[in-house]
Amino acid sequence: MKGSGRVGGFAVEARETLALALPLTLSNVAPFGFLVVNLGFLGRQSPAALASGALAYGLFMLCISLLTGLDAAAMTLIANARGRRFRTISAVRGTMHQAFACSVVFCALIWIVFWWCEPILLILGQEPHLAAGAGETGRWLMWALLPYTVFKIIRAFLGAHGRQGWSLAVVLGGVGLNACLGYLLIAGPLAMGGPGAGLATLVASTAMAAALALVLIFDPRLRRYAVFSRRGRARRDGVRIKDLLGLSVPISVTLLLENAVFYAAMITAGLFGEAQLAAHSITMQLVSLAFKVPVGMGQAASIRVAHARGAGDYPAAERAGRTTFILTLGFSAFVAGLMLFAPVWLIGFFVDSKDQASAAIIANARGFLFFAGIFHIADALQGAMAGVLRGYRDAKVPMAFAALGYWVFGLPIGLALALRFGMEGRGIWAGLAIGLITVAGLMVARWRHLMAALRAQHPAPLAA
Repeated sequence: MKGSGRVGGFAVEARETLALALPLTLSNVAPFGFLVVNLGFLGRQSPAALASGALAYGLFMLCISLLTGLDAAAMTLIANARGRRFRTISAVRGTMHQAFACSVVFCALIWIVFWWCEPILLILGQEPHLAAGAGETGRWLMWALLPYTVFKIIRAFLGAHGRQGWSLAVVLGGVGLNACLGYLLIAGPLAMGGPGAGLATLVASTAMAAALALVLIFDPRLRRYAVFSRRGRARRDGVRIKDLLGLSVPISVTLLLENAVFYAAMITAGLFGEAQLAAHSITMQLVSLAFKVPVGMGQAASIRVAHARGAGDYPAAERAGRTTFILTLGFSAFVAGLMLFAPVWLIGFFVDSKDQASAAIIANARGFLFFAGIFHIADALQGAMAGVLRGYRDAKVPMAFAALGYWVFGLPIGLALALRFGMEGRGIWAGLAIGLITVAGLMVARWRHLMAALRAQHPAPLAA
């Protein structure tokens, strides 16, 4: 009977986790949906348009990762406050006020760098025409960072309250709006090329942020928080700003370390010509899409763990982490199989496999997907377990793991294989595989160590 109880407990937790994770995962697809749709339109124009667009959107995704710590930390703090059931409204409102203020400051700093992306890319050795195209696209795309960050902060609020259905509906509308605008502004009647892609993303991101803001204002169950009111500011905030920054900064740095190593890999791929850069972009988009599911699982786990911790239910927190591990492992094994055994089918979503001009891109992308398939399980596990650890407010140690795995092992080994041993783009992806496997092993070990320590501090039998 004990075993069946454990199975029943897993089934209940799996349902609860998936109910949270599915809408969160689908809403994570928004920036990827912008990227895939717009790069798809650009890819139909020319390999150069695809490559320059990939550089601009790669930088956009890198900046988003730097800002993601705000919404991830806000989600954890709000869920924890709701679990404590003490001064919940003031704590939640304070967290939202601080997150909005920080988003404006951080975006303003990032805009300075983004504005000069063309000379930065030239310094990094990119071909002049690709750097110029990326710069033109980036100067429209950069303005989408603030509205998209505001959208994510509000989405974090809704997710922590179990109202993520609103976010999903808005994301679907936003991706559809971007697709329509992308057709008109990239290759359609109002064709602007790369700048049109940036403008489409800006308009869609602004519409998404405005739509969720209206939800907070008019939803009867949510407007009691008065998120846009000035009440509860300054010293009356339930959560001090250092609590938000203390959690968000390590999360942002961790995500930045991971995404920066992938962007560095893209820059390196650009040294080997348009075909390898385009192939790298295609592979990266497939890897990024697959990664959205474990990220959503991690976000759901962060909410479940933080809420349980706030209520003092440590067995429930451990059960949430264990369930997330098992679900992520199963999903990632399936996706890895697709990458290893059906690469051409996946690549066909981005380029015409019958077009001889795409032959070099397809050949390179097949080689890159082989390594992506090898490391995908590790990539998924480290993403999901990072979310579990965030639920325990454990962010600094995972940050150190990311620095070690990606920048001490992954990137240096990849560069050595690519440049010194002549493997070029394949060497880069082999290095990424080594880095991700290292980080995943450390993340899982950290979680197991944390669980052992908590069981020693709170010796209570696990609930069925």
